[in-house]
Amino acid sequence: MKEDFVHYMWKHMLIHKQDMSTTDGSSLDVISPGIENHDAGPDFTAARVRIDGTLWAGNVELHVKSSYWYDHGHHKDEAYDNIILHVVYQADKEVVKRNGSPIPHLELKNYCDPQLENRYLLLMKSKNVIPCEKLLGKVDDFTFRHWLCRLLVCRMERKADDAIRFLQYFGNDWEQLCLFLLARYLGGKANASTFGLLIQRTPIEALMKNHDDLITLEALLFGQAGLLEKSFQEPYPIKLKNEYYYLGKKYDLPERLHKRLWKYSRMRPANFPDMRIAQLAAMIHVNQGRLFSKVLTMNALDNICDMMRADVNAYWRAHYRLDSKSRHNIKKMGVATWHNILINVLVPLFFIYGKERNKASFVEHGLDLMAKIPGEQNRITSIWKSLGREPANAGESQGMIELYKQYCLARKCLKCSIGHQILKKTKS
Repeated sequence: MKEDFVHYMWKHMLIHKQDMSTTDGSSLDVISPGIENHDAGPDFTAARVRIDGTLWAGNVELHVKSSYWYDHGHHKDEAYDNIILHVVYQADKEVVKRNGSPIPHLELKNYCDPQLENRYLLLMKSKNVIPCEKLLGKVDDFTFRHWLCRLLVCRMERKADDAIRFLQYFGNDWEQLCLFLLARYLGGKANASTFGLLIQRTPIEALMKNHDDLITLEALLFGQAGLLEKSFQEPYPIKLKNEYYYLGKKYDLPERLHKRLWKYSRMRPANFPDMRIAQLAAMIHVNQGRLFSKVLTMNALDNICDMMRADVNAYWRAHYRLDSKSRHNIKKMGVATWHNILINVLVPLFFIYGKERNKASFVEHGLDLMAKIPGEQNRITSIWKSLGREPANAGESQGMIELYKQYCLARKCLKCSIGHQILKKTKS
């Protein structure tokens, strides 16, 4: 038995409330379990109980065993002087306050529904990746999808909170934040951090001033990436190298990255850093260095995708890496890739912008876009699909990812709406 289950039963009053009594035989009537306390101190505040006809208002502390009162040092802490009831699963020891007066105890195991306890243990002991997968079919569709909507908002807000510190780092420059988040996503798991460093090491002013010259943009980005250091055979990379040395003197560029930071192994050529840097330069070029400003003004999903799908320099039609020829083709990102960029970069940006500017319309716009993008197909959504729960759109697939990572893996069934319904309504 864990304390979170005791906490769960008390919070939702999932106990037999009739004919309750404290461990010393006094009659007990719980009028209100109180307000959950997320800070230091007693677990619940402002609770109201009637003991032997006398109404008490104050704090409630919860433990698996009553002896934990002493194990946790509450007998020495004045914050626990106003405890009106000690709620425990098992009363294994008498407990008194600092002044020596006894504390009334409610022993929950005498009032707990055995089926509820059995279902809880079934979830906690499950060896499945999704603890409730055998019971998931009993959860109604409305509850499941409504929970995914709430989790989508939680996921976007969490991403927004993570990105706000970068916004502060960039001096509240939204364009640089947009480039930073976009570059990190283009880098994938292998090169995300290095791409982030590249944007930090490349002056945004230089990119803005040269937005109309794709060669200059590539020279800046490839040079700062440390990928123009070797001797080249082909004319184009030689041109980029010469241009970069000129730009270095013109803008007094900061220290460039070391080429060894970039990873290529076990990677599809389309995801090579060189290819992604060329695509980033093309996006800056086509949108005149104002990607974020343009995205803010566009409402239609197709318009945003069209704006961001920029053609790379002709050189890259026959290359995935500098000075290394490949099969000739047009290397343009597909619709699925840009949907992923919308999901992982632009929609979180709408949340950040709406939060910082106190404009709910941008948050709503982000949620509306999510509803229009097809659901993602990945390892996590495949797990849910195998259980008969396929995402209707990207909002639901993001909710599924959040549910899996933040609740299922952590076994937080008691804080999950799905787990809550299973514990309350399903049969053993």
